[in-house]
Amino acid sequence: ALLKAAMNTRHCTMMVHWLPLLVAWHIIASQQPKHSTLGPGAGEWQPDDPELHGLPTAQLNTAASSLIRDVPYRYCFLVAKDGYLVYENYSGNNSDTLYESDSMGKTTTALLIGRAVTLGLIDIDRPIRLYGVQPQADWNKTGIDYFENVTARHILGQSSGRGVVPPGSQFTYDSDDFIEHLSYLLTAVIPGSMTAVEWATENFAKHLGLDSLYIYDNNNGNITAGGGQMMTCRQIVKVGQLISNMGIWPDETGAPQQLISSEYMKALTNPSFPKADVSYGLLTWLNRKVKADEPGCCLAAWGTQTCSNISVGHSLITDNIVASLAPEETSVAFGWLGRGYFVIPSQNTVILSLGSSWGYSQGCPNYDDSMIEAMLWRSFGGLFDDDSFSRKDGLGTASRFMNVSVPIVDSYHGDGESRRRINISDEKADISGNCYCYCPPSQGFGTCFNMDGGNTSDASNQVRGKHPQRHRRSKHRDSGVADDPSDPKCSSVQNLAANSCPRVAAIFQCNASMETKTADEICTSQVTGSDMLCRAKPGEDMQQPCRDTGNPQDSTLKAAYCDCVPQQYWCYYVEGNATCTYTPYWSPP
Repeated sequence: ALLKAAMNTRHCTMMVHWLPLLVAWHIIASQQPKHSTLGPGAGEWQPDDPELHGLPTAQLNTAASSLIRDVPYRYCFLVAKDGYLVYENYSGNNSDTLYESDSMGKTTTALLIGRAVTLGLIDIDRPIRLYGVQPQADWNKTGIDYFENVTARHILGQSSGRGVVPPGSQFTYDSDDFIEHLSYLLTAVIPGSMTAVEWATENFAKHLGLDSLYIYDNNNGNITAGGGQMMTCRQIVKVGQLISNMGIWPDETGAPQQLISSEYMKALTNPSFPKADVSYGLLTWLNRKVKADEPGCCLAAWGTQTCSNISVGHSLITDNIVASLAPEETSVAFGWLGRGYFVIPSQNTVILSLGSSWGYSQGCPNYDDSMIEAMLWRSFGGLFDDDSFSRKDGLGTASRFMNVSVPIVDSYHGDGESRRRINISDEKADISGNCYCYCPPSQGFGTCFNMDGGNTSDASNQVRGKHPQRHRRSKHRDSGVADDPSDPKCSSVQNLAANSCPRVAAIFQCNASMETKTADEICTSQVTGSDMLCRAKPGEDMQQPCRDTGNPQDSTLKAAYCDCVPQQYWCYYVEGNATCTYTPYWSPP
């Protein structure tokens, strides 16, 4: 346009002034990375109007309100579509707030291992002992040593057997000792002397712009394979976008690169061991419908040993009212207390909702992740149903990448739950003399109290980390009660928990007996454990607490809501210099 204006002017000398500017502008513009449908690369998310991507803003606002009302307590609700961040809503916190990813971080671990596979360092079907990995868990619980045949695929598919059954024969979910062998495997194959944390940061996390992803994974250089990395909501959505892209990611110029091989991504999003479990890929939950000749295991329901292997029935994102709630292709990363994201590749869509919600279903009355998963989808899923979603290009997953030719990123940096970041026994003496106290139920944050002769000298420094022994357990296998008691030396600070820990909402799927109880009767009698004090959630009907939830077209699912406040920390004491070393990382809502 500028050139045309210059040519039409009577003053030809203006050409002399305009052309150099035009040439310079063209050079600069050609060097700028162009936004693609693959997401932001290592940079920040680019926001866009959801209406341009077939998502009505009013309906997104309604979904956000529904989440806050029907699945408390929610911290964030984000939607990425076509590589743009088209919607974000925060309740109590903001876009910079860090959260423990819990088991949602397992999917990140699967992608990290996929990076090593893509670089030719790991074959997930080769026994890990052949890489020099030594057993560091009890693989011989029944008198049979199953470690000899364990592969990375067994561990990634949560079918390691955990030393009880042959690998690959059953769904044996683990968050601690057994899954940690993935980090030992990574350490064994890394060239040179880099630790697993260093290699993971340089060769995986930095590509996504997540340079600090593993800074709290301080366990002798190992990553915490079971998850729990501290991330913002925007950072988590990046990981979901990488799955939506089937391993393709923009480089620093915006050009597509095959960060993780398409073959590995196919394995991640399909059942690893269909004869054992059809709803689990590689550390990723799948919404695949169950066929007549398939076992139907397993939902993410962990309240008791009985319901830890509860049948899927129709598909993962389901409940006892609606047979199937989400598209079958949906992949899910989900963690403790209702923190998870949903990926729909054909729609190039990632939906994230983080919160602090403890679900009690009729089928799994002690703790049920799948109930919260279904309630989340009931709040926003109508926007993403196969039939109702408005696609800009109408392309499915296969056609999105059918004609995309991208290079394999084959260079790597080198110099030749136990779910812990801070391993106190391995640190220097200058961090001792403190009470490190952590929030129930089994949450990865808390406060460090400086102690002087057993008295509190400073109760304001919030820290990251947990007792190394407290985490030889899976969060999903019990009610959240600690394995080991708090150190009595820290008794003077335990009553300060309510001021420093986030509240938890207990959500009960109502049965006939609950219909006749008041809210306080339900909340005080149903919650398991003495570390939480639960009362009726403010704003709910005290006399008739069971109310309709989620889907306005279906009023048959009812729930009662309770507000739970931690009553005591889980604390441990280390003698020595009374100095809290670690700086605050977030303020609980």
